[in-house]
Amino acid sequence: MKKILSIITLAATAASVAIAAPGAGAATPVDLHHVNLKNRTTTAKLIWQPRGYDPHLHKWLHRIDVPTLLVWGDDDRLFPKDYAFAYQRLIPGSKVTIIPECGHLPQAEQRQAFVAALEGFFDTMKVAA
Repeated sequence: MKKILSIITLAATAASVAIAAPGAGAATPVDLHHVNLKNRTTTAKLIWQPRGYDPHLHKWLHRIDVPTLLVWGDDDRLFPKDYAFAYQRLIPGSKVTIIPECGHLPQAEQRQAFVAALEGFFDTMKVAA
């Protein structure tokens, strides 16, 4: 059974990245393309109407009760990093990582820094468990 770990990062409503779990076998470029396409389709469905804006979102974020890492690009012009800190204040126990020299897609623009942030976050989860 192929193990996939889906990580949801908040950027307005949601965007996701899939990472093959260690030992699951190497993902082919075609597999990664399909995962990327599915992720983009899901993101579009979630934020298309009403254009990524939910005036009631602040009422729901406090209900997130799992460890949450917000990974944000320092130069994100679509959703500036102030959004990350606003989300952090609304999501109990959440952490923010701001990636320098990065725009709206840290997982694509600064892949190594993005993965390092996730690995560091996962390491803290292992220690806590």
